[in-house]
Amino acid sequence: MLTPFLLKNVRCSEEIWQIDGITLEEALEKAKSDPRVKALHWFKNNGGDGRIGGVKGWYQGAGGSIGTIVDNNWDTIILNRDNNSNNKHKFSLCIPTMDRYDQFLSIFLPIYANNPFIDEIIISDENGNDIKKIKKNLQNLDKFKFNINTKKLGAFYNKIKCCQLAKNDWIALIDSDNLVSVDYFLVANNFLNNNDIKVNTILAPSYAKPSFNFNYFSGMCFKKGNFKNIPKFERDSIIVHELMNTGNYILNKYLIDNIKIDEKNEKLTRSPVDVLLFITILFEQLDLEMYIVPDLYYHHTVHDGSFYTNESKNYNNEIEITHERFWKLLDEK
Repeated sequence: MLTPFLLKNVRCSEEIWQIDGITLEEALEKAKSDPRVKALHWFKNNGGDGRIGGVKGWYQGAGGSIGTIVDNNWDTIILNRDNNSNNKHKFSLCIPTMDRYDQFLSIFLPIYANNPFIDEIIISDENGNDIKKIKKNLQNLDKFKFNINTKKLGAFYNKIKCCQLAKNDWIALIDSDNLVSVDYFLVANNFLNNNDIKVNTILAPSYAKPSFNFNYFSGMCFKKGNFKNIPKFERDSIIVHELMNTGNYILNKYLIDNIKIDEKNEKLTRSPVDVLLFITILFEQLDLEMYIVPDLYYHHTVHDGSFYTNESKNYNNEIEITHERFWKLLDEK
């Protein structure tokens, strides 16, 4: 039997079929024969829990993005099709932020609160404005952990601060203006279960929809000594720069606990290539292994308030130094 996880008050983005008056077992049999179906929708007016066997009701076969549409009339039952994925990892979702509640977090946080893979949601706020609004507008704060910085840390240090507060081994470090779905965590969970993954590891998305498609590198592992063996991994490549500076990774807490920021790195932390600097330091200090995970997708928002878009012109020297540090990794054996 497929292993079901339950999401409350949400639906998937695609309805493939719907049948009334069938049992969970009958719905699962139909879902097994249809590879498009990732989940079942359970119509809550039927009453009870749609995962209970023998109870008849209205089920929909659902696909697309899992659990992305808020709907109080339906629950979503996720069908885990991977036989080796019974171990459900607990993820800490870390979101560094500053003044992003109205446009982004007000929409994203209710979705995250219903995600069964997210064990805790850590908000590290540069000025406290977002946390104030979260506490005012969200009813259930059981998963949340809040930090307000006493002074503005900047993107680089706020990300590290946020991750330092995590209690779990695996952290999803997600920008406040981007959205990851249940699919993202389901793919990451399966990848961790089906591979021998070390603590010095990052799981990187293969597609930051709709703008940054890294599927060419899907399934590859970047680590010191193998860069020259990866096709199209070339100096000054735009796609490589985008891949390494896009972020929104799953990373192990070991990396946060052991990274060292010396004077050489301190001077570079304010630049808008903060993710590239972070990755470069991890390659240099901790022999990072970075996997580009097949089917690990999320929605990446490009907007006028982007730190990278607005500040790049002010940090040309720091950006050039960081790039040179990263490209030197190509020469290491």
